Amino acid sequence: EMGGFISKITDCGDAFYSNKIPSENQIVCTEPYWSPELASYKLGNVKAKSRLSCKNDVFAMGLIFHEWWTGNFPNYDGRDDFVSLYQVVHKSWPNNIIIDKSVPDWLGSLILDMLYPEPEKRPTMDDVFEAIKSKSYTSPIQKGKKKETADKVSFEEIHKAISRLPKD
Repeated sequence: EMGGFISKITDCGDAFYSNKIPSENQIVCTEPYWSPELASYKLGNVKAKSRLSCKNDVFAMGLIFHEWWTGNFPNYDGRDDFVSLYQVVHKSWPNNIIIDKSVPDWLGSLILDMLYPEPEKRPTMDDVFEAIKSKSYTSPIQKGKKKETADKVSFEEIHKAISRLPKD
């Protein structure tokens, strides 16, 4: 009626209640969109299970927003495949994750916060919705070298785990 388009995303193929998290081998999702905590859980870190929440979706949506705007993932450390995202995010945020220059500053800041390594500090979906509606966002996260430490998983471990996933 309004002459525009409406985009809707559903992800019910791998949906689960945050209070009923399945075992790591029962979660089948598209690897480049794994949040760092989901990657850690899928690779056998049982402690990461307690960190799984809707913030996984916030992380994935940050990547999707960049893809919608540019057609590609953000660049990091000179790469754009996000294949080793667990390590990349923990090593690179925010200084080596490059949001495309065509992305408006407010949206770039929002995307960067959505990709924050620690899920507790990512914006909520309500925050994301309000930022999109108002076309403005001011990050509450201080940018600079990340001070927190996190469990590291090697590139080889990630690819080994991926090779065990069903091919369909």
